Amino acid sequence: MLKQNWSFLKKIAVIAGVSLLFEGLQFIFAIGASDITDFMGNTLGGIMGVGVYIVFCKLFSTKAKSLLF
Repeated sequence: MLKQNWSFLKKIAVIAGVSLLFEGLQFIFAIGASDITDFMGNTLGGIMGVGVYIVFCKLFSTKAKSLLF
């Protein structure tokens, strides 16, 4: 969100990468259970979050940034 000049796909790639990193660390260190559905759920949640942010920015223009930060 802080990188305004990044494309939607680049933001989602970062979210998916962080989710994959956490799931990989869970698998490596045997902490909790790593599962593909967790990865997909986290990525979908990130997509929805970025989408909501974009909608707020379109609806409220400059007020959305002060509301969300």
